[in-house]
Amino acid sequence: MSFYNATITTEGLRHYNRGMVLKCIREFGPSAHTVIASKTGLASGTISAITNELLEDGALEKLEQAPASGRGRPRILFGPKAGFAYFVMVRITAEHIEYSLVDYRSAMIDRQIIDRTTLHNDIDKFCTEFKRTLLEFVSRSGLTPDDIQVVSITTKGEVIEALRTLVWSPIFGDHSIDFQTLLKSTWPHEVRLTSDISFISHNVMAAADAANVISPGDQLAVLSLADSISLGIATMDARGEIGLSSPSFGHMPNSPDGPLCRCGAQGCLESYAGFYGILRTAFDAPSDVIPAKFIPLEQMRNLAASARKGDRKTIYAFRQAGIALGMCLSRMFNVLGPMPLTIVGKGLEFFDLIQEGLEQQLHQSFLVRLGQEPAIRLHTEDSEMSFDSNVSVTLREFDRDYVATRSFMQADVK
Repeated sequence: MSFYNATITTEGLRHYNRGMVLKCIREFGPSAHTVIASKTGLASGTISAITNELLEDGALEKLEQAPASGRGRPRILFGPKAGFAYFVMVRITAEHIEYSLVDYRSAMIDRQIIDRTTLHNDIDKFCTEFKRTLLEFVSRSGLTPDDIQVVSITTKGEVIEALRTLVWSPIFGDHSIDFQTLLKSTWPHEVRLTSDISFISHNVMAAADAANVISPGDQLAVLSLADSISLGIATMDARGEIGLSSPSFGHMPNSPDGPLCRCGAQGCLESYAGFYGILRTAFDAPSDVIPAKFIPLEQMRNLAASARKGDRKTIYAFRQAGIALGMCLSRMFNVLGPMPLTIVGKGLEFFDLIQEGLEQQLHQSFLVRLGQEPAIRLHTEDSEMSFDSNVSVTLREFDRDYVATRSFMQADVK
């Protein structure tokens, strides 16, 4: 069981061992001393010293588990203490903004979903409303910004995680949002920004790891079909840690003289396979028409109903979307090698209309023709995948960076 590379010092080793204990409890739930010893390989005395420290810090609490036989002394377990820290997970989509409050045990305390309105298409109004709603949401649970250790935001579009900046999105275009600067005057602790598809791909990889169907060095891809197109790639490294990337797949060039994309370029994959691309092909709209920022799902359902009734134009539109997807996926597999592909998103409602074109193009790929066809799986229940991995990653990294190193104590002293 690995955790992270510790500095080769006495203090570094102490942090590493504390991290091992915390990671064990995160992975296996409240655990007895003997379980922690068997999972981490640490000596009994080391575990006793660490658990006593973590109890003193307030990060852990003792729990009693009744013996299986119903007789004898209860078993003592060590588990995260709920009120030690709090976290807010925010998920921004084209349709709504979802705020979730989570405690240190990773239990959800509160959730609020705000529908996006036309006001949210104006970036200044969006930022003002976002800050106001975030503060009100936390306040209604009797907490203050100082109680929130991490505000972790996921969103569609192109992000620079290190800068906490959304640099491009379908709604705001090239108008960027620096969430660190936006929130720093009110929220004193950490702000994070991650691509939504990254956490979905993390969820799929974590499930594969739990099922023991993944090995170090393996990678997998997750394709999201919706109003926009996004791709996440997860890699399992030699230490058992999951690495994430989210290439600009939706804006991969598909045809140099193709229709105008929302990003301003011509012929991007999204301009063929995103909802607005399918709609434009179905109605034979001019290629230079400025794409709509958002296509309602109901409009796509009506289009799909026409295709299923045999309307040739709409059948053609969905098929062309599949061909474009298959072509871009083939390029990716040729560069990175074949890997399992999971498809998620609201566009799965119409996958039966896209599938033939996608598979036809994919089967023309060089590696597929050599017999290296990727396994494709559809995952229709993806609504909580991003949230679950956001919680898992955020709390584990908080354990590693703040609790294992006792940095939170240093911050309190300051």
